[in-house]
Amino acid sequence: MPKAVIVNESADQCCRLHRLLIGGEPHTEQMRLYEAFPSVLGFSSKQSSTPLFEAVLVLALHQAGKKTGEKNFHKVYFLAPANLAESWVVAEFKTAAKRIFGRLKTGKSVEAVKHVGTLFHQVMLGSQVFSLPNEPDYWVAFGFTRSDPVPEWLRNKLMDTGAETDQDLHPGV
Repeated sequence: MPKAVIVNESADQCCRLHRLLIGGEPHTEQMRLYEAFPSVLGFSSKQSSTPLFEAVLVLALHQAGKKTGEKNFHKVYFLAPANLAESWVVAEFKTAAKRIFGRLKTGKSVEAVKHVGTLFHQVMLGSQVFSLPNEPDYWVAFGFTRSDPVPEWLRNKLMDTGAETDQDLHPGV
């Protein structure tokens, strides 16, 4: 009798969202993040990596969506250090949005474009992690490491990147 395969529904949903928005299959590190969700909400890395950013963005957009039986979308904090949030992350958000909406428009699905637009509007970029009174219900982190002076709730949900990161990850098309 074959062994039952346990499927992580959230990882499957993130992979489908990744394929739709980023294009192609998730790379190794991206897949590791999707499979570790909700125990992990970002990478422990200071690396300004577009593929790592894309995975965290997909995770944010996934959390923003309505789940079965829910009526409302969710506000999701996208937490990044101030030095990154003020420049590189903002530029990556703009670049990713342009690329994602360009992909969606070629599919000519007005509903998909509207839905993803609504998801994007739920993501709130912030760098002041200590100004939050407690851990938000929905959040992701980019650009922090476990050795940074951040709240324990953030530190505990960062995943180390693998040694293959530099070779295995390339921006989506």
